[in-house]
Amino acid sequence: MNASQRVAAAMVAATMLSHANTSPASAVTEVDHACIDILSNRNLTYKFDASWSTIPDAAYIEPYLSVGLQSVEVENLMSGAKVVNWSQSTGSDSSVNLLMSISSSMSDLASTTCTLSGSRAKITFKASFIETADHPNLWNSVRHESMHALGLTHTGKYDSRDGGGKYATMKTCDSQVNSYSSIVQDDASGLQFVGSSTSQNYRVLSADPGLDSTYHYFGVTGGGSTSPSLSGGVDGTGRLVFTSPGGSSAVYSTTRVMMGTPDRAYVARGAARVTNANAESATLNMELWSRWVDYPSNTQGNANGCSYDRPYIWEPNNEPLGANMGTMTKRERSSTAYLSTAWSTRSSSPINDPTNPNFVPNPEIKDAHDLQWRAVAHAFDSSGNPLQVDLDNLRVESKSIWS
Repeated sequence: MNASQRVAAAMVAATMLSHANTSPASAVTEVDHACIDILSNRNLTYKFDASWSTIPDAAYIEPYLSVGLQSVEVENLMSGAKVVNWSQSTGSDSSVNLLMSISSSMSDLASTTCTLSGSRAKITFKASFIETADHPNLWNSVRHESMHALGLTHTGKYDSRDGGGKYATMKTCDSQVNSYSSIVQDDASGLQFVGSSTSQNYRVLSADPGLDSTYHYFGVTGGGSTSPSLSGGVDGTGRLVFTSPGGSSAVYSTTRVMMGTPDRAYVARGAARVTNANAESATLNMELWSRWVDYPSNTQGNANGCSYDRPYIWEPNNEPLGANMGTMTKRERSSTAYLSTAWSTRSSSPINDPTNPNFVPNPEIKDAHDLQWRAVAHAFDSSGNPLQVDLDNLRVESKSIWS
């Protein structure tokens, strides 16, 4: 493959799915019009239709597309179940959830359309793209398109918060792709949103909330040590073991939310316990922090022709990591949980929820904002030595203020 072919392959100009409601969206977006509803069924099937017989190397290419499609399976719900589980089918074209096809006459390199009946979608790839794309572009294109089918919309190049300059799969109008054979944090957050439903119409915004997924996305502020465990959690699955020196020490994770209108309410939730029954002092507070994000050159009238499914967003790809952000600020804090060997849960008060008697509006959000949960958890023995605290189901949740 020559250089020009690689650049062309990288420019996956995906067709946007339509959405009725404006929503907060990084990879995190409303799912009112998802082609495939994974809240109803997570075990999905896919198939390559007869058009692939026109591609000489189809038998070589199809396995790479399968790897890209199934790469989303590393993200799990708080229960430990996969957000989505893909399996290849030999059934009829009309029986599968996702049909993949080839066209030699389309202008886009790939596009996704909903079918007229059932929880189904179709991805069509341009033949010349499929015949020349390298492995990363095959992985990225099918992952991008299939996530459209699940309800995700376009996001910005740098909107993944897991560091290292990893590019969000759902970005568009940029020549660089997510070249990983697996998802990044932005993708995982979006999958949680489309695949989760909690109380009072809230949906999970945070990646890997139950510490059950293949990849974890958390940090520590104020000192302390962490160790993920695959067992012993609230649902018997994953948990995070945290040893804090006290003070403001906390575990945290941040999700970027591209905003069109400020019509969402947010809350931080989590659970904790101690394993040492002799702990003298053990507490948990869940905090909700946020900061505004301003995409450079995102001036009204600078339309770029890309499909960003929210008003006032024109160019989110120019923001390098660490630039044009406000100060991360604590917005709400839960009441204190005094921990025992049984799990205790805490939720911060919501922001921007009109049903909250102590209404707290969203702070200035500009083009986007970063939402962060913080679990401030400490445990000490009678001599003041730090003890381990188990943490689980750590997340920010979101809902429409109109629901």
